[in-house]
Amino acid sequence: MKKLFKNFIKLTISIILIFMTLIYFHVSLLYAQDLMFDTMITKIIGKVEYKKGEQFLEALVFMKIRNNDYLKIHENSEVSILFQSNGHQEIWKGPVSIQIGEYGSTVENGTNNKILPKIKKLPINTSDKVFSGSNFTAKAINSRAGVTIVRNASTQQKVEEKIKEGLKTYGNLKKELGEKDIIPELYLLELYSENGEYEKTKEQLKNIYAKFPDNNEFHKCTEEITTNE
Repeated sequence: MKKLFKNFIKLTISIILIFMTLIYFHVSLLYAQDLMFDTMITKIIGKVEYKKGEQFLEALVFMKIRNNDYLKIHENSEVSILFQSNGHQEIWKGPVSIQIGEYGSTVENGTNNKILPKIKKLPINTSDKVFSGSNFTAKAINSRAGVTIVRNASTQQKVEEKIKEGLKTYGNLKKELGEKDIIPELYLLELYSENGEYEKTKEQLKNIYAKFPDNNEFHKCTEEITTNE
């Protein structure tokens, strides 16, 4: 009887250990997924394609790309890519094919490996705002638009100062990166959103679509916002 009881205890302990191990690996997997960084196409001039399976499809500004994805930049074309991991922006000029990494991209084997990108470094807090701005949803913007936030004078002054500083950064980004780059616009979108300026957030999303009218993602979000007004 004692032997049977001991075996039962051992079996119970083994099951508990297995269960805890499974939980640990599951949590580790979720944590690893949370640590995955985004990479985003922020500007395209000319013709740029991304590889999906064995096909090359048209790449778009605002498109998120992942590790080991491939981009093909055609002759007389250019693409700018922003890496969330380090705030680096790479500007590639074709003809060249590149493979995306977590912290940068490399020329694909067999193509022109003499071509190197121009690299710009954005402050991490600026890069973070850009990627936060890229994760907007029409539903969230609609739900907040029209909401009035009551602040005391001190808090309101701080918010106004943050927006004033942010608008300076926005102006500098536009001056440095140009009108065709989406980075300044996403930065401004997040600046308004994080400071509770929801009507301005909504208006900025419409401004982005006006600048990129052929982008299906913006078109969908803008339609949803207009429909719900």
